[in-house]
Amino acid sequence: MYSCRQASRILSDALERRLTPMEWLNLRLHLTICGMCRSYAHNVRILEDVLVRLRQQVDGNGTQQLSVPDRELILRNLEAITGHASGEPPEA
Repeated sequence: MYSCRQASRILSDALERRLTPMEWLNLRLHLTICGMCRSYAHNVRILEDVLVRLRQQVDGNGTQQLSVPDRELILRNLEAITGHASGEPPEA
């Protein structure tokens, strides 16, 4: 079974390549017991979905524009993770 560091690396690798059966099994075992990594995996999937949609949205100048719903989705997830909508901790 993977450590959190290994699991996060494999989750990132899975964005670019197909995991081997052993990688997939070890990752599933780790995610079964680790809530933090399950949350990370969920956020990776959300960001991947948003990036796929972003690639599909191009304005007349050839510039990619993030839609309002996608922007709001990212902000909600950042707020859930950090407690602050910008993704940065609130200033003291």
